[in-house]
Amino acid sequence: MRKSGLLAIGIALVFAFSVVPAPVAAATYTIKIYPVEDTYANQDDATGNYGTSSALVVGSVVEKNKRSFLKFDLSTVPANATSIVAKIYLYQYSSLNPLSGVSTVEARQITNDSWTEGGLVWYGGMPLYINWGSTVIERQTTVDRVIDGDTIVAGGVTYRLVSIQTPEVGEPGYENTKNWTAYRLPVGATVGINIDNKRPNDIYGRTLAVAYYKNGSYWYNLNKELVTKGYAVEMLSPPSEFEKSSTLITRKSTVNGWNSITVSSYVTAQNSGDDVASIMLRTQVESYDSTTRAHYFYSDEQGGAYKPYLEITYTV
Repeated sequence: MRKSGLLAIGIALVFAFSVVPAPVAAATYTIKIYPVEDTYANQDDATGNYGTSSALVVGSVVEKNKRSFLKFDLSTVPANATSIVAKIYLYQYSSLNPLSGVSTVEARQITNDSWTEGGLVWYGGMPLYINWGSTVIERQTTVDRVIDGDTIVAGGVTYRLVSIQTPEVGEPGYENTKNWTAYRLPVGATVGINIDNKRPNDIYGRTLAVAYYKNGSYWYNLNKELVTKGYAVEMLSPPSEFEKSSTLITRKSTVNGWNSITVSSYVTAQNSGDDVASIMLRTQVESYDSTTRAHYFYSDEQGGAYKPYLEITYTV
């Protein structure tokens, strides 16, 4: 064979082994995920469970607030998914006395996923959503008396424990909650105080604060403990130093028909975390006045075409 023929064959082989396969184009997918748990809690029925209800209710009225909860399993979303866009869709079938900026629905991420629709109640089963942060004690003073579960007098100052609400007189759990606070902060004990710098006082002139009790050499957040023990619920009334922006997902003014709430950043984080996304829906302002302001959405139990769902669009 002539050298030119051998050269041609050699060049052909070089090209054959040096060709780089064309990259596979990224594909985009959209899926629907229905909640594995969904329910609501009713302050006016503090120990009642609504796990089998066909409704998810979000409402504001003094001492009779309502919150809704949804939990989604993200295990069907690939771990390498990128460009995630996630929205919760809820079908609202009724609304009562809506007021913009008050009954506007607010979605918050829940900081634990252990709740179930069959076990969730207003007092004693409410999952945490406030990020309490680190221990900060601005002053130490002496307990004079305990008024109720979330109000104490110390050093002559009346303190209202901020970001929580305990049962009022005559409500289930009132005495037990007051006794627990008195147990942690007996008369004469030293209490650590962290005042809410954004809103130091409420409309009654009480000082809003986080209270800490000391056990040995450690300080413990009594506000948070009352919630985790089931004596109180988190009840944030902005503006507040203790409202962490990372807990707030979005605010959405609801209208009749389908409503969407964007939760992309939270779902993205959970997809690379524990594969569970828990969401709480509440009014932007709770206990605003004595007028019942509420939104009614169909729950998963309603079935059919009106079930709430999480729509996720992603690229792999």
